[in-house]
Amino acid sequence: MALSSTSSNQKSFKYDVFLSFRGVDTRRTFVDRLYGSLKQLSIPTFRDNEEFEKGKQIDELFKAIEESKLFIIVFSKNYASSSWCLKELEKIMECQRKIEHIAYPIYYDVDLSEIRKQIGEVGGAFSKHSNEEVGKWEEAVEEAGHLVGWDMRNREEAEVINEIVEQILLKLRPIYLSNDENLIGMEPRMLDLESSLGLGWNNDVRMIGIVGMGGIGKTTLARAIFDKVSFHFEGKSFVENIREVSRVSDDVDNADQLEALAGATNWFKGGSRIIITTRDKQVLTAHRVNMIHNVSFLSDEEAICLFSRHAFGRSIPIQGYEGLSKKVVNYAAGLPLTIKVLGSFLRGKEEFLWMDALTRLETIPSQETLKKLELSYISLEDDHKEIFLDVACFMKGLQKEDAIRILESCGLHAIYGLTVLEQKSLISISNQRLSMHDRIEELGRNIVRRSHPREPNKHSRLWIREEIEDMLSRNAGTDATTCIRLEQVELSPEIVMKGLGNLQKLRVLLLSEIDDDYFGTHRKFDQVKQYFPNALQFLSWEGYPVLSLPQAFKANNLVGLELPSSRITKLWESGERKVLKKLRFLDLSFSKLRTLNLDMTPNLERLNLNRCYDLRELQAPAGSLEKLVYLNLIGCSRFRSFSFIKQLEPLELQLLSLPKLDVIVESLGKFPRYSRDNLPKLQFTCFYLEKHPPSTENGQKSVSLNLQPCTKLESVSGSICGLKHLRELTFHGCIPEVPNDLDQLQCLEKLSLLSTHITRLPDSICMLKHLRSFKLESCRLLEELPKDLGQLECLEKLSLLSTGIRRLPDSIYMLRRLRSLKVRSCLLLEEVPDDIGQIACLEKLNLLSARIRCLPDSICMLKHLKSLELESCVLLEKLPEDLGKLECLEKLILTKCISLEHIPNSICKMKRLRYLDLPFCNQVEKLPEELGSLECLEELNIKCTGITRLPHSISSLKGLRIVGSISLLEFNPVFF
Repeated sequence: MALSSTSSNQKSFKYDVFLSFRGVDTRRTFVDRLYGSLKQLSIPTFRDNEEFEKGKQIDELFKAIEESKLFIIVFSKNYASSSWCLKELEKIMECQRKIEHIAYPIYYDVDLSEIRKQIGEVGGAFSKHSNEEVGKWEEAVEEAGHLVGWDMRNREEAEVINEIVEQILLKLRPIYLSNDENLIGMEPRMLDLESSLGLGWNNDVRMIGIVGMGGIGKTTLARAIFDKVSFHFEGKSFVENIREVSRVSDDVDNADQLEALAGATNWFKGGSRIIITTRDKQVLTAHRVNMIHNVSFLSDEEAICLFSRHAFGRSIPIQGYEGLSKKVVNYAAGLPLTIKVLGSFLRGKEEFLWMDALTRLETIPSQETLKKLELSYISLEDDHKEIFLDVACFMKGLQKEDAIRILESCGLHAIYGLTVLEQKSLISISNQRLSMHDRIEELGRNIVRRSHPREPNKHSRLWIREEIEDMLSRNAGTDATTCIRLEQVELSPEIVMKGLGNLQKLRVLLLSEIDDDYFGTHRKFDQVKQYFPNALQFLSWEGYPVLSLPQAFKANNLVGLELPSSRITKLWESGERKVLKKLRFLDLSFSKLRTLNLDMTPNLERLNLNRCYDLRELQAPAGSLEKLVYLNLIGCSRFRSFSFIKQLEPLELQLLSLPKLDVIVESLGKFPRYSRDNLPKLQFTCFYLEKHPPSTENGQKSVSLNLQPCTKLESVSGSICGLKHLRELTFHGCIPEVPNDLDQLQCLEKLSLLSTHITRLPDSICMLKHLRSFKLESCRLLEELPKDLGQLECLEKLSLLSTGIRRLPDSIYMLRRLRSLKVRSCLLLEEVPDDIGQIACLEKLNLLSARIRCLPDSICMLKHLKSLELESCVLLEKLPEDLGKLECLEKLILTKCISLEHIPNSICKMKRLRYLDLPFCNQVEKLPEELGSLECLEELNIKCTGITRLPHSISSLKGLRIVGSISLLEFNPVFF
C-alpha cells in the first residue's frame, strides 16, 4: 500500500506513480533512470513493460491508471505515433480531472508548442492514425500540454530527475494521522521538527532527539513524522519501547542502549535521519545529539478537542457536558495520555458517573497514567528518588535556592540531583522556581502512600493536615515519618508538640500559617517545650510564636534553621550558648531579634537578618565565621554603625580563605570601613545611604559599590572619588549628575549608570585609564557621549541601552581594545562613525532599533568581528557590497530590517558564518546563488521574507536547519 493515503476518507492507491512513455524513445535512457530513482525511495511505480504481458487487455492497463495517484507523461518525438500511448493518455486525462489524481508532462525532446498545437513531428504522427478516436486523442494531448511540468531541453537529465522526485515526494506526503484519527496539535510540533530534519537539502547524517515527560506524546510525534517522511528513505525502521536491549528509536532511557542502536553517524549512509525519543535529556547530551526538541503540553483548546474526540467522537463537547469536560481537562493539565485515558473511560457514561469519577481522582489517581509515568522514577538512583519524593510532597513551587538548602540539610547532593530530575523531565525550573506537572506530583505522592494507603502514620512524608492531626492526636507517630509540612494547626500545643517529639527520625519540619498567639502564654509553652524533636536537620517555622528556642532542644543535627516573622528576641532560652557545629543556614528575618551570638556556628554560610528592625549587635569572635558567604541586613536600621564588620577586623588569617562576602543593607547612616586583608572581596549593595561613602583605610583594593535608589543621597561628589581602589561602581536611579572628579578613581574597571536622570557625562570619565566596562542603561535624557571617549584605552565593553544619544563620538575608533559594542533601543541614533572599521579588536557589534540607513564601508575592515546584529533597523536600506570580507563572522542577524532589499553576494565568502537570520525582511526576495559555499552554516531563518526559492547550492550544506515557511522549505521546481 502506498504511504500517500492514511485517512479513512481518502482513496487508497496501489501505485503512487504511473509512467507513460514511448519505449523506443526513452525506455533505456531517461525512463530507466527515473524509475530507478523512484524505486530506490520505495515509491510504488507502475511501468507497463514489467506489469503486463504482451496481449493483455487494455482494461487492465486502465485499472492500473485508476489505481495510481500521480502520472508522469514523457512526451517524445514518437509518443503520438503509438495508439497504446494515446489510449493511456486519454485515460490519464480522464482521471486527472478528478481531485485525487495529478498528471505532470515532461517534454523530453519535443517543443511545448508541438504538443499544444500538434504540429511538427507530433502533428505528423497524428496524420498516420485513421480511426475515430483521433479527435479525443488530440484533445487529450492538447490538455496535457497546458499542465505544468518540466522542459528537459538544454537541461541536465540528473537535475530534472531530482526535481521530479522531490515534487513527487511532496505530493505523496500522508495526512499524518498514523492510523489514529484523534491526533490533535501535531501539525505545529511536526513543522518545528521537520526544519531540523533538513530533508532534500542535506546529505549529512543527523540525529534528532525528542524529549519530554511520560505521556506527553513523544512517541506519537515520532510516529507521525516517521509516517510523513519515511518514503524519503531507502531503508527505515521504527523501534518502540526500548528497555533491556536493543529507525525511529523510541523511549531510550540509557546511554548504552543508544550506543548499541546508533553508536556514531558514520554507521549510516549519507542523508540518513535518526530520531530518538527519551525522557532523559542527558542520554542525548552524552551521545552528542545537539538537535533536541522538547515536546510541549497541549493548549486548552487542543486539550478540549482531544478529550472530545475520545469522549464524544467529535471535536467539541456535547451540550450539557461542557463544564464537566473542562474540569477533566483542567485535571489533565495538558498531558495527552491522561486526556485520552479519561476520555475513553468516560465515553457513554451518564453525568452522575462523570461527577463521581472526578471526585475519586482527587484522592485516587488514574493507575493507567501512573504506570506510564513511573518508568522515569524507577530509573532514578536511590538518593535522586528521595529528592524526587521531597519535591513532589512539599517542595513544588519553592525557590530553587530554598529547596537546595532543605535538601542539603538532609545530606543530599541537591544541585546535581535537581539537575538529574530536570533532565529526566520530572521537574522543570523556571525563574529559579521548582515546578512539577500535576500528574508527576500525583505520582510521587502515590508512591509515598501506596504501601500503607490507610495508615498515614507509616508514610515517610506527611503533607495533608487532617492526616497529620489525626496521627498527632492519637500519638500514633512512627519512625517511618521523616518529613512533615503542616499549615494552620487546630490542635492544642500540647498534643502537637508531644506528637512531634515522638517522631525519632523526623529530619524536616516545615510549619507555617500558625496563629501568633498559638502558645498563648510562656507558661503554656514551658509545659511543652521539652518535646521539641531533636533529630531535626531542617526546621522552618514561619511565625514562631515564642521569644527563644527552648533549652531542651538539642539541635545537634540542625543544618538549616529558618524562623522568619517570629517573636524571637534571642536565639536560646536564658541566653544559653549552644554549639551548632552543623548549622549552615540561619534565617531570622522579620523577627524581633535584638542580639545574636555567632561564636558557636563555625560552619555558618548564609545569615539572613532582613528587616530585623530591633537588631543592635552581632557577636562574632575570631574564627567563628570562616565560611560565611552571604549576609543580608536590609532594614536593620538600628544596626547603623556596622560594628559587625569592625568585629571582623582581627580575623586576618581566618578570613583569608573567604573569597567573597555579599552584604546587603537597606538603610545605613555611614559607609562601613573594613580592611582589605581581612575581606578580599566585598560586594556591598545599599538602598538608602544617607551620607556619602568616606575615603577608606588600609588600602582596600577589591570593592564593588552598588548604590540602588538612594533617594536621601544628595551628592556623591568628592566622596566616592576618595575610594582610590574602587573597582566596580553602579548608580541606579540615585544621582542627578555624575561627579566631575570621577577621574580620581584610577582603579575603576566597571562603571554602570542605570535609570538615572543625568543629561551629560563629565569629560573626566575619559581619564579612567583602567576602565574595561562602561554601561549606560535607560538614561533617556542623555543625548551625547564625551567627544574624547576614545581615550579609554582599556575599554573592552561599551553598552548603550535606551539612551537619547544621536551619534557616537568620532573618537570611538581609538578604542583599540574594544571587543563588544552594543547600542540597543537608542531610537535617535542615525549614523555610525565612518572610522568604526579601525576598532581592530571588535568582536561583537549590536545596533538594535537604530535609525541608520546604511553602514560605512569601513565596517568591512573589522577582521575579528564574530557577531553583527542589526535587528529592527527599519530604515536600513543596504549593506556594504564587500561585507564578505568579515571572514571571522559567525552570526549575521538582520531581523525586521524591513527596508533592506538585497543581500550582497560577497557574504558567500564568510566561511565561518553559522547563523544567518532574515525574518521579516519582506523586501528581500532572493539569496545569493553560492550560499552553499557557507560550509559552517547551521541555521538559516527566512521566515516572512519575500524569498520564493532557495539556491540549489544549499543542498551541499551539512547540518543546516532552515526556519521559515513550510511551503518554501518543500522543494519547489521551476515549471515551464
